[in-house]
Amino acid sequence: MLPLKKQRSRIITDEQNAITNYGTTFVLLNHDGVTACTVCHLDTTYNSSTDPLCSTCGGSYWIPAVSCHTITGIISHIDGSELDLTKIGGLEIGDYKVKIMYTDLAYCENALNNRVAFNVDGSSMTIYKITPTVLKTSLNVFMKKSDKQDEVAIR
Repeated sequence: MLPLKKQRSRIITDEQNAITNYGTTFVLLNHDGVTACTVCHLDTTYNSSTDPLCSTCGGSYWIPAVSCHTITGIISHIDGSELDLTKIGGLEIGDYKVKIMYTDLAYCENALNNRVAFNVDGSSMTIYKITPTVLKTSLNVFMKKSDKQDEVAIR
């Protein structure tokens, strides 16, 4: 039997090959914070723009800084048997599970914290829960139906 470190390396390689060969590539929006509007001025009382009709910031004064990160993952529907195995409350049949590499954890957490919406097969979804595998070789990202309008298309 191989030592755990060699087994983990082999598992990482096998999972990476499976995700690369059979996965779907999509773009995650990464929220990098906010920048101040250069056209209008800050109203310190309300922490918004002094010009509510500013064409640059829309009256908020703060402009979100966003970058894109490409991720490949294996997307699957959650069915009744998957629902029984996950042991995560709040999921429903028809939600999605995306298996991605562990190295993309920070980007997924950012999307979870900022409630970034994705269009998966015509349904608007947001990340609900992120669970690493036991050996931390990959992540299972669970997505739920969302009512958000600004979405990133996965397929």
